[in-house]
Amino acid sequence: MNKLKNWGPKEKDGVKKNHGDVTSKIKLFQFKITLDHASPKIWRRILVPSDYNFFELHSAIQGAMSGWIDYHLHSFYIAQKGTTRPISIKFPDPEGSIFEDDGDYLDERKEKIADYFGVKIKQCKYCYDFGDSWDHTILFEREIDGDSKEDYPKCIVGENACPPEDCGGVWGYEDLKKILKKPKHPEYEDRLDWLMMDEDDKFDPTHFDINEVCFEDPKEKLKDFEKQFGIKSIVSRSSKGGGKKKKNKKLEGDSEFDDADDNFEIRQEEGIISPYNDKPHKKDKKDISAEIKRLAAKKIDKGGVWEISQSSSKMSNMLFGAGGIKYVMNLIVHRDSYFVFHMAISASGDVEEFKKIFLQAIEKNQAIPEILLTDDLKIVEQLKEIADAFGFEIKKEKLKAVPAVLRDMNKMF
Repeated sequence: MNKLKNWGPKEKDGVKKNHGDVTSKIKLFQFKITLDHASPKIWRRILVPSDYNFFELHSAIQGAMSGWIDYHLHSFYIAQKGTTRPISIKFPDPEGSIFEDDGDYLDERKEKIADYFGVKIKQCKYCYDFGDSWDHTILFEREIDGDSKEDYPKCIVGENACPPEDCGGVWGYEDLKKILKKPKHPEYEDRLDWLMMDEDDKFDPTHFDINEVCFEDPKEKLKDFEKQFGIKSIVSRSSKGGGKKKKNKKLEGDSEFDDADDNFEIRQEEGIISPYNDKPHKKDKKDISAEIKRLAAKKIDKGGVWEISQSSSKMSNMLFGAGGIKYVMNLIVHRDSYFVFHMAISASGDVEEFKKIFLQAIEKNQAIPEILLTDDLKIVEQLKEIADAFGFEIKKEKLKAVPAVLRDMNKMF
């Protein structure tokens, strides 16, 4: 995914730029984004092209906050007169959300911000991560003429640091700040490990450097989202030039999109699973089940308490961050000794590959855990079949070994 610096980005990176007459103007909307309930106030002021849709606005908000990784769901909410039920504008979720009941939502790819701001409304709500509930107020301040020599979106001012992902929302962030002020607090070292910080490092919640703001190309980002969720693009693929249409060969078991990168195309004969499709072929499911049965039939010793996690890391981003694909580090560690049983990088959302990685750890070490700990409920569900087959317990609990290992790994990169 291309990252665009706040100042002086290049046009080839996909930012909005006008050509031709130097006197030509770009219509811009100026917004103030404020994270609700945070103290002191965490806010940003941004300029975005007025022809943006809500997905592009979402992308600009993520970039301006300079801290969110954008791997959670999100939604815009617009108040309606005569009802307490707001209009929900978000990215289509084919699986549905366990946090919301908004089947009447509008597709953010199709809704233009100019049809709402300055016409019908002055502000709206934006929620990122329905678990932590990072609620923001998006205030439309004015429409202005932009400089045709500049690139947009752009963050022009802001204050205070964006909170870390997955820290428990505003109230969890307040607790985190209090703990990090007290080195003798019983959770102090664990929190440093979780943030991948050394004891000499200082966490500064007031830090915000406008020069560190980066924006992703919203068009490329949209392609990634559509692939990841298996959502068909709203952009017409028909050829309007009168030439022959180039057809992609539709393969059995392919996802809804038909223009996936060839390197990640689903090829049933090879048993390859797309990292953007968490519904693998029957053949892959059969292979995983057969491997579970084969290993479970062996007499494998139990090796204490293990920890397992999936996380974005400097290593995974550095080695495998090309092509706009989200990768995660899969890490399996002994809780007491910090011994690394196995680590491997996989595409985010590839559940079958994740299962294979865990089975590889068992095979390589000829051991299984007595208890497997993770801080992610999704992992509990994903590995339940394996836990049942081998007879070990898997449960959600705060990790201590994995964060420490990740911190040491990140020092190397």
